[in-house]
Amino acid sequence: MSTDESQITEVYNKILQKAKEDGVITDEEQAILDRLKLDVDKYKEMLKKAKADNIITEGEARELQELRAKMIDRAYHTADQDSVIDSDEASILNLLLKLLRKVDL
Repeated sequence: MSTDESQITEVYNKILQKAKEDGVITDEEQAILDRLKLDVDKYKEMLKKAKADNIITEGEARELQELRAKMIDRAYHTADQDSVIDSDEASILNLLLKLLRKVDL
C-alpha cells in the first residue's frame, strides 16, 4: 500500500476511532462510516489508476480532490438525515474535514 493509500485508510481508521469514543455507534454514525468506507475504497481505486503511469495529471488531481470534497458532503448529508447533527456527529464531521485537508497526492 502506497503512502497516499495509507493516508486515506488512516482517515477512515481515525473516524472509526472517533465514532467509538463514547462506546456507542449510533445508526447515523454507522451510516457515515459505511458511506465513508465506500468513498475511501473508491478513492484508493482512483488513486491507483492515476498513479499507474507514475504521473498524476492535473485532471486526475482534480478528480481526487473532488472526491475528497464529496466525502465531506456525503458525510454531512448522512449526518443530517434526521435534520439534527448532534455533537458526536459534528465531531466526526470536523475531524473528517481536518484529516482530508492533510491528504497529499
